[in-house]
Amino acid sequence: SLPNTKAEDIVHQIVEYLLSNHKEEFIAAIKDEKLVPRKMDEYEVAATLGHAKIGLTQWERIVQALKCFMDIETVCVSAHTLRALGSDHGEITTGSYEYISPKEKKKSKDPVKEVIRFWHKNVAKEYVTFVESIINGEKIDPSNIAHVQHCAGGDHARKDNRGKHRFVGKAIIRLKDGKEFSEVYSLADVACRKDSAEVLSNTILKPMVEGMDEIAQGKLVFKRMVDTNGKMYWKVELVPESDNVDSFLTVIKPGSFLTGDLEFLAMVLGREGYAGWWCMFCMDYKPEWQEKPEDIMQGIDIDELIKQHEANVTSKNTGKDMKGVKEKPYLKKGTIVIFPCLHGMLGVGNAIMDYFFDEIDRFIEPISIAELATRESIPNNTVLLQEEEHSLMLWLNAENGGKELDRLTKEVEWLSHNNNNNNAPNSDNNIRDMKSRIGALTQVHDKMSSNIAKLKEEISNAKKKLTAFRKARKVTNSSIYNGVEQILKGHKIIRASYHGGDFNGVNIITIMQESDGIMAEIQELMIERNKNATEEEIRKLCDEVKMALVLWDDVFSKANTKYESTTAGWVKTHCDEMEKSIKLAMFQMRWMGFSITPKMHGLECHLVHLMRTVPGGIHQMIEHWVEQYHQQATGMERMWGGHPYTDQAEFRARREKMLGTKETKIALARIIDSKRKVKRKREDATVEEKNRIKEGRKAVKQRMQERMDSARDSEAVEDSMDTDGDIGAL
Repeated sequence: SLPNTKAEDIVHQIVEYLLSNHKEEFIAAIKDEKLVPRKMDEYEVAATLGHAKIGLTQWERIVQALKCFMDIETVCVSAHTLRALGSDHGEITTGSYEYISPKEKKKSKDPVKEVIRFWHKNVAKEYVTFVESIINGEKIDPSNIAHVQHCAGGDHARKDNRGKHRFVGKAIIRLKDGKEFSEVYSLADVACRKDSAEVLSNTILKPMVEGMDEIAQGKLVFKRMVDTNGKMYWKVELVPESDNVDSFLTVIKPGSFLTGDLEFLAMVLGREGYAGWWCMFCMDYKPEWQEKPEDIMQGIDIDELIKQHEANVTSKNTGKDMKGVKEKPYLKKGTIVIFPCLHGMLGVGNAIMDYFFDEIDRFIEPISIAELATRESIPNNTVLLQEEEHSLMLWLNAENGGKELDRLTKEVEWLSHNNNNNNAPNSDNNIRDMKSRIGALTQVHDKMSSNIAKLKEEISNAKKKLTAFRKARKVTNSSIYNGVEQILKGHKIIRASYHGGDFNGVNIITIMQESDGIMAEIQELMIERNKNATEEEIRKLCDEVKMALVLWDDVFSKANTKYESTTAGWVKTHCDEMEKSIKLAMFQMRWMGFSITPKMHGLECHLVHLMRTVPGGIHQMIEHWVEQYHQQATGMERMWGGHPYTDQAEFRARREKMLGTKETKIALARIIDSKRKVKRKREDATVEEKNRIKEGRKAVKQRMQERMDSARDSEAVEDSMDTDGDIGAL
């Protein structure tokens, strides 16, 4: 060291020298050593916003705080640069529609109108944009692509008297080596309390259907391009299938698909209100599928639905003769409808658990006669309510029912007006006859409406009474109710109420996959605390429920399985195994006495056909991604709640574009990896658990196969099957 020179002064002199003579190298070196903070680029900031689930305004405040407390001049690129990252999103069309609900239409005057706001994008252009983004971001050569697909989905959710219907899209690319890439993005949004065919057809349905049809009737053309910097990229165009294209270009025919819950699909197919009685994938009626039909029409034939609608109008069909076709379908031929497997799983899983809880209450848990009567009145009245509502709907659409009432009412108004003005011959007798007929029809309508109102009130009152009964039992720690609830909580399974609140998808998956352990714990509890049933009856109940859960777990696991190969042999083997799994699961449901719902029928008769015929399978199209996007969009909207509806659409489109770039995804992956510190490895325990579940499925399937074989050999099989849900029959 130099004499009489402080170390601090020496450091300053060295730094000044390096800055004067080797500035760029010096700054790079101290950044590499992380001695000074590096300015974040726009992709890193975008990744931070996405990871933290915050907006640009919140980020700007954070930056301000960092500059203040860390004494930093620059933290990241400017807000202007960041906004520019997502500014090239597609065009957004906005609008509004004044909707009068059926309830309000019944009012003679001053019906309340709901102003429904909506926005939508160009379906085909958005699809092409995201296909282009995937192949350029992942550096995919189009000649290596096996399939390119577009799947759209609709979902409605309501909370606090507010609701949103979201229409989303998914671009899917499968390579010949089996790798898959996909992107989910918004297509349309409708702010409505409740969606219906009327609401959707007057807002977003037409542009959505036209866009899906443009994809279904088109082909993708991939062109190699060079940008101004000499960098090669692929440009994608969607052109009509009949267009001539240069032979040296790569051309791929995309597939167009649609998914969503059964109620949404019914609206799009012109079958609104019939999803509980008619299959949306064939023309079969509920009573016809209680035993598996021998011959099933596969694939929704739009021409067949149009033909049926025309027959309904021409022949004035009513009731069952309408075959569940209310109006001309909105969907066009060429887009394939995917069975809602997720909602099928939810429906089946909750039905099994409801059955289990009912059996506990009826035969094992000591409950009062009053509670038992109240409990049984709910499903009984619910069935009656469904039948009454179905009858009213059929009557309203019947030519000699609701349509005649509307026609006569309008004729009487017209004749009365013209008679008063002396513009038409006197027709008092005709008016008198028509009014008499109107009175008779009104009585029929009012009686049906009154029955529906009474049943709804009885169900509501019964649920309130049941809640009071359960609260009284819940405080008793020794009750089976309390014990079962604690066991489920131990497995992180919670529902709003013991009997009435449905389990969500995550809970149903847990129940199915961990059914062996869960049912063993519950069985032990029930044997310990029960006062009514024998130990053998309890074991039988738990065993039958566990087998049903395991069998359906096997079905949904196969449905969600990514195809290891797209060769005909592998697909056939996988689908044959799936068909056998469904057959065993459905045999168990009938054995336990279940009424076969539309969801069960769809799983039994239509799911495997789709798995066999959709290239690459349906696992990418199962509607969980639609549900997930709805939740994500709701979270995004919380950040922009104070902004106008149209601005919110702009913000979301910009954010989707910003988060969808390859550079942003790479930055986000860095954040996630840094959080882990050490990359996670698959633990032996996890592998062992998966193997245990697989072995458990095999054992249950073997037992069910033996039962089914035995049932076939027995002429008394019908007598041995439970037809009323009585545990004793098991």
